[in-house]
Amino acid sequence: MPDSLNDGTFRSLRIYNYRLWAIGAIVSNVGTWMQRTAQDWLVLTQLTQHSATSVGIVLALQFAPQLLLLPLTGLAADHLDRRRLVMGTQAAMGLLALGLGLLTVSGAVQLWQVYVFALLLGVATAFDAPARQTFVAELVDAPNLSNAVGLNSTSFNVARLIGPSIAGLLIAAVGSGWVFLINAVTFAAVLTSLAMLRRNELHRSARQRWTPGSFVDGFRYVNGRPDLKAILLMLFLIGTFGLNFPLFLSTMTVGVFHAGAGAYGLVTSTMAIGSVAGALLAARRARPRIALLFLGSALFGVGLAVAAVAPTFLFFSLALIVVGVASQTLTTTAISTVQLATEPAMRGRVIAILLAVTLGATPIGAPIVGWVTDVYGPRWGVSIGAAGGFAAAIVGAHYLVKYQQLRLHLDGWRLRVQLHEPDLLAAGSAESPINKGGPLMSVTTLDDHTALIVIDLQKGIVGLPTVHPMDGVLRNATALIEQFRARRLPVVLVNADGGAPGRTQTPPRTTQRPADWAELVAELNQQPDDHLVTKRTWGAFTNTDLNAYLRGKGVTQVVIVGVSTSAGVESTARQAHEHGYHVTLAVDAMTDMNPDAHSNSVERIFPRLGETGSTAELLEKIEQLEMVEPFSPG
Repeated sequence: MPDSLNDGTFRSLRIYNYRLWAIGAIVSNVGTWMQRTAQDWLVLTQLTQHSATSVGIVLALQFAPQLLLLPLTGLAADHLDRRRLVMGTQAAMGLLALGLGLLTVSGAVQLWQVYVFALLLGVATAFDAPARQTFVAELVDAPNLSNAVGLNSTSFNVARLIGPSIAGLLIAAVGSGWVFLINAVTFAAVLTSLAMLRRNELHRSARQRWTPGSFVDGFRYVNGRPDLKAILLMLFLIGTFGLNFPLFLSTMTVGVFHAGAGAYGLVTSTMAIGSVAGALLAARRARPRIALLFLGSALFGVGLAVAAVAPTFLFFSLALIVVGVASQTLTTTAISTVQLATEPAMRGRVIAILLAVTLGATPIGAPIVGWVTDVYGPRWGVSIGAAGGFAAAIVGAHYLVKYQQLRLHLDGWRLRVQLHEPDLLAAGSAESPINKGGPLMSVTTLDDHTALIVIDLQKGIVGLPTVHPMDGVLRNATALIEQFRARRLPVVLVNADGGAPGRTQTPPRTTQRPADWAELVAELNQQPDDHLVTKRTWGAFTNTDLNAYLRGKGVTQVVIVGVSTSAGVESTARQAHEHGYHVTLAVDAMTDMNPDAHSNSVERIFPRLGETGSTAELLEKIEQLEMVEPFSPG
C-alpha cells in the first residue's frame, strides 16, 4: 500500500469503513453544494430582484434550528445509535431536495415555499451534523481521528470545488429545478455506504443513560474548559459575520462585477481551491493547536479585507483562495481539537454546541450583513466579515497570552516567540485512560494560599517510556509553575534519590544510576524561591520538611503534578489529604509507565482524595486569585 495511505495525508483511507463512508460522502457532498448554489441563485435572480436580504433570510431559516434544537440534537448524538440517526437524517434531506425540485421544475415554486424548505432542511441538518461529525470517531481508531476529520473537510471542500461549477452549467442549461432533483439522487450513495459498513469493526463507546441533567452537563463541561470557551467565541464571531459566503459571493459577482451564473459558480469553486488546500494541510497535522486558530482567524480577516477592495473579478477570485485556506485552517482545527480534547461521553453535546455556535450564529449575522449589503453595497458587507475575522484573532491572542504564556521578545534582530502549549489531548482523547469510564470532575476553587508540588520531573525519570508524551506533561507542568511564581504562590520541586529500605517482591536495583539521575530537568528552571524536597520514598511528606514548610507558608491547598501517577503523585496526594490539605490534581500534567495504573489512580483514587482538572482550567482559577502577600504565622 502506498506510503501516503499508511502514514501520510490519506492514511485513514486504508480503513475499510472510513473508505466506504468517504466514497458515499463525496458523492452526496457534491450534490449538496449543487443545491446550495442553485437555491441561492433561484432566490436572488428568479424569485426576487437581486434581494440580498431574501438570501440572508433563507440562510437564517436554514441555520436557525442549530440553535433552537440544541437541547435535543446533542443528546441525540450521544444517546442514539449514530449510524441509524445519520441514515434517517440523510434520507429526510434527500426527500426535501426531491420536493423542492418538483416544485421548481413544475414552475409552481414561490419564495415562501423556499423559506419553508430551508427551515425543514435546517431541522434535518441540526440533527445530522453533530451525529455525522461524532460518527467519524466510530469509523477510525483514535490515532487516526484528527486525520479523518481533516479528510472529511477535504471531501466537503472538493465537493464545494466541483459542485458549484456543475450547478452553474446545469442552471444555465436546464434550470435550478433539475439541480435539486439530481441532489436528491446523490443521497442514495451515502445511504448505501452506511448500510454496507462492517458494524463489528465500528469503534463504539458505551451509550450514555439519559438523565434530566444530561443537557446541562454539556454546558457545565464547556464552562470548565477555558480552551473550549475561547474556541467557541472565535467560531461565533467568524460564523456570525464571516461565514456568509453565499451572500458575499453572489452579491459581489452580480452587484459589483456584473457577471452571470457561470461566473458565480466559478468564483465559488475558486474559493474552494483554497479550502481544499487548507483541509489537506489540516489532515497532515498529527495534532491540532489553538495557535493555528489564531493564525487562521487573522488570515481570514486579511483575505476578506483584500476581497472587499478587489478592483477586478480576477483579483477578487485570488483573494478568495486565501479566505478558503484560512477558513478551513480555522474550522478543521477547531473540530479536531474539540473532538480529540473532549471525552467520548460528552462529544455529541459539545460538538452540537460548537455547530450551533458556528452555523447557528448565521441567523444573527446573515440578515445584518444582508441589510448592510443592500444599503451600503456588497463591499461593505464583505468588510463586516473581515472585521469578524480580526475580532476572532484578538480572542485567540488573548487566550494564548493568558493561558499559554505567549511572549514575544527580540533576540538581536530576530523576533523570538515563547509559547507553553498545554497538552489538551492528554485528558480528553479517546485513548486516554481517564476517559474510559472515569467520572467527569471539575475544580471548584483554589484557596488564596495554594502551593504547587511537582513530583519527580528529573533526568533519570523523564526519559522512561510513559503512557502520555512527556513533552506534553512538561509543557503543562511548566505552565503551572510559571503561573504560580507570577502570583507569588509557593512552588515545591520534589526529586527522588533512593528508595525505602523494606523488602519487596520486585528485586532491588543492582545497576549504578548515572550521577545526574536525581537532577531536575532544565525545563523547570529552578528559582531561588522554589523549595526543593529530596525524598527516598514514594510520598514527598515522609521524612522530609515538606509539611513544616507548607504550614509555615500558611498553605491550605496543594496542586500536585508529575510522575508517576500511581506512585509518587498518588502517594503524595494521599499524604496531603491525610495532613488536612485540600488536594487538586492536574491530570494532563502527569503520566505513568502503566496505562491501567494511571487509569486506576485518576478514576478511582483521586476523586476520593480531592478534585481533578486540566491545566487550562487551573490556569484560569489561578488568574482569579489576588496577588498573595507572604504569610506571617501568628
